[in-house]
Amino acid sequence: MSTQIKSRQNLGGFTSNQNAHNKHAQRAAKRRGGTAYTSFRQPLAWALAVRVSMKAIFKSTEGEYLEAVLEVSGQAITVMDDFGGPECFRGQEMDVELRVGLEHECESQNEMLDGNPERIKKLEPLGGWAYRAYGIISNVEDETLVDVGVCEINAPFEGGLVGESIAFTVERLDAHSS
Repeated sequence: MSTQIKSRQNLGGFTSNQNAHNKHAQRAAKRRGGTAYTSFRQPLAWALAVRVSMKAIFKSTEGEYLEAVLEVSGQAITVMDDFGGPECFRGQEMDVELRVGLEHECESQNEMLDGNPERIKKLEPLGGWAYRAYGIISNVEDETLVDVGVCEINAPFEGGLVGESIAFTVERLDAHSS
């Protein structure tokens, strides 16, 4: 896995893309018979985000801000397309940043720490762009980064020690171009 820390970006405030995302997410969820997760609350702890760039191979997309499939380290991953997928071609190699777009709101930090006693690293698909993430905390400087095997993603967790095992539910995994 080739990763690098790229930059910090202020994630506070709202953008015009969020309104577009809400409409697209609701339409996509309706087609799937599921729920649209359109809340854009951004916890204060995530005001500065560490960007981790990685190589991915583009497979398909339903459209911008909808579900897309990428291959990362040999694993197919379904994500929210926030990288301009309609402009990509199947098999195209690209640099992307995977981030937790929405986390599961009902998990406490203790539950997250107790959720991975086997210390495994994996992203377990739950359907669509939702995952159960199992990993090891790899960085806690500006935000908590977790190595989940195929990549590193930010965790909805404050504090912790590098090397601690953790598990948490990702309601929506986002992919951004880097």
